[in-house]
Amino acid sequence: MAILEFFKTLRRRWLLILGCFLLATMVGYIISPEEPAEPVGAGYQASLTLIPSPEVTTGVNLYLAAHLATGPDVARLAAEKLPAGVQPASPGAISAAVSTEAGSLVVAVTDRDQTRAGVLAEAYAAATIEFFQASTAQSKDEALEAAEAELEGIEQSIEDLQDQRSDDPGDEVIQARINTEVTRYQIVFQRVQDLLSEEDPPPPLQVLGTAEVTTLDPGGIQAPTDRRARALLAGAIGLLLGLGLAITVDRLDTRLRERDEVEDAFGLPVLTEIPAVSRRDRADHALVTALKPDSVAAEAYRSLRSAITLVSQSTRLLDGSTEQGHQSTPPVLVVTGAEGSQGKSTTVVNLAAAVAETGRSVLVIDCDFRKPEAHLFLDARPGSGLADLVRGDFSGYLDQIVRSTSVRGVDLVTSIEPVRNPTAVVSRLPGIIADARGRADVVLIDSSPLLVTSDAVDVLRYADAALVACRVGKTTYGQAVRARRLLQRADVKLLGVVLTGTAKHRGTPYGQPSRRRVLLSKVLRWIAPPVTDNSDDPQARAMRESSDAPDAPVSQPVDWEEEADREEPNEEGPFTSTSGRRRKPTESSPR
Repeated sequence: MAILEFFKTLRRRWLLILGCFLLATMVGYIISPEEPAEPVGAGYQASLTLIPSPEVTTGVNLYLAAHLATGPDVARLAAEKLPAGVQPASPGAISAAVSTEAGSLVVAVTDRDQTRAGVLAEAYAAATIEFFQASTAQSKDEALEAAEAELEGIEQSIEDLQDQRSDDPGDEVIQARINTEVTRYQIVFQRVQDLLSEEDPPPPLQVLGTAEVTTLDPGGIQAPTDRRARALLAGAIGLLLGLGLAITVDRLDTRLRERDEVEDAFGLPVLTEIPAVSRRDRADHALVTALKPDSVAAEAYRSLRSAITLVSQSTRLLDGSTEQGHQSTPPVLVVTGAEGSQGKSTTVVNLAAAVAETGRSVLVIDCDFRKPEAHLFLDARPGSGLADLVRGDFSGYLDQIVRSTSVRGVDLVTSIEPVRNPTAVVSRLPGIIADARGRADVVLIDSSPLLVTSDAVDVLRYADAALVACRVGKTTYGQAVRARRLLQRADVKLLGVVLTGTAKHRGTPYGQPSRRRVLLSKVLRWIAPPVTDNSDDPQARAMRESSDAPDAPVSQPVDWEEEADREEPNEEGPFTSTSGRRRKPTESSPR
C-alpha cells in the first residue's frame, strides 16, 4: 500500500481506529490492579555455599546433591522447616550449581522479598543436607538388609548340602562345597557385624557462612506496573489492531471513492465533481445554483454545463438544432444512476438552472415515477402531471401537463404522487418527448435508477445522450459494472459521469472576501471607529481655510458583510426576482 493510500484509509476509517483505541484503553484500565505491581523479573537472590564435611572421609557426590536440591523431596522437607506464614518457593526459583574449582555446592533462591529470600535459602540448604544424609543412611540400611538376606541364603544352601552328604558320607565333592559355603557365611556375617557396629555417619555437607542476598537487575524491556501506564499500553495495542482492521475493511470495501476508480468502473470520463452540500440544504431541497450562485457547488454545475457543451460539439448531436449565439447542449439528455441516492435529481434541476442562465429554455421531465423529487427543488406550481396520463384524463398533449417553476426559463413535467403503473407512462413518452423538442431548447429527463427498476432502460431509448450520477462512497464496483452493461445495451450516447458528494471546498469562493478578512474588518472598526465630521472645531476649520487643496473624502473601513447584504440581484441574471431569486435574462444579456 502506498503512503498516500494509507493516509486516505486513515481519513476514511478514523472512527474505527479511534473506537479500537478507546475500547482497548478502557479494557486495559479496568483489568489492571489498582495497586502498582512489581516489575516482572525484579527481586532478590539469596545464596548459600555448601562444602563437604571434614568428618567425611569418603568423597561426596556434589552433582548428586545438586540434583537432590532442586527435586520435589527437598522442597517438601524445606516446606516443613519454614516458619509459619512463609510460603515455599516455586520450583523455578530454586537453583543449585557445583563449583568444581572450589569443590562446593551453591544453593540459590530467588524471591521478590529480600528477607523471605534469605529464609528460603537457609531452609532449602538445610533440607538439602538432611535429605542427602538420609539418602546415605538409607544406603547403609539397604546394604545391611542385603547382607542378612545373603546369610539366610547361605544357611539354606549349607543345610541342603548336609542332607546330600548324609546319603553319601564319603562324597568329597559335597564336602568341599559345604566348606566353601561356610567360608562365604563367615565373610558375610563379618560384614553384617561391621555394619551393625558402625555409628551414624556425620552430615556429608555443611553450610559455609551465611546467606548472601543480592538484588537482581531485570534488564530488557519491562511491562509497566502503573495502572495508567498499562491502560496506555493497551491503548497502543488497540491502535495497532485498529490500523490493521481499518486496512482490512478498506480492502474489502469495494465502494467507489476516487475519480480514477469511478472512471475505471463505468468506463466513462468524470465530467465534473460536485461537492457535498450541507444537510440543511439537502433537507430543504435547496436549488444551490439559484439560491447560492456564488457557491462552489453552483460553479461545479456550471462546469458540468460547459463539459456537456464540449462533448456535444465533438459528437455533433445538435446538428440543425442549435440557435446562433447559444451554447450547444443535447436536446434530450437523461440523467440516471446505478442505485438510489446518487444525486441524479439534484443534478438534473441544478443543471437545468445552469443552462437557463445562458438564455436557453429548459424542460425537465421527471421520469423517476416511484420517487419524484424535481418539483421540490423547482417549486412547481400545482397542476396536472404524468399520473393523469395513466388515468386517461388527457390525450397526451404536452401543454396540458407542463408546469411553470420558480426558475425563469425552466418548466417541469412531473407527478407529485408516485405512479403505480410506470409502463403506461413510458408508452406515451415518445409523444411527450417529440412535443418537448419543439417546446424547449433543452430537455432534461430524470430517470429512475438502472439497477432498481426496469423502466429506466426504456426511458434511455428516447434520449439523445445519457449522463450517469455517482455519489462518492455509495456505488460499489460491481454495481457500476452492471450499470455500464445496461447503458451499453440501451444504445444511447454516453457523455460521462457526474461524481457527487465529494469533499467540501474549505476555502473561500473566488471573488468573495475571506472570513478572516471580514473578522479583521470588524475588529479594526471596533478599535478605530470611523472618523466623524469635525467642521465645528475651530482648529480644524482654520487648517482647512489655510489649505488651497479641496477637502479629501474621509475613507471609511469596508464592512464586507454589509456590502454583501446590500447587493441587489443582477438585472441581467437568468432567474426571477421573486423571493430573492435572480431575474429573467433580457435580450441584451450575455450569452
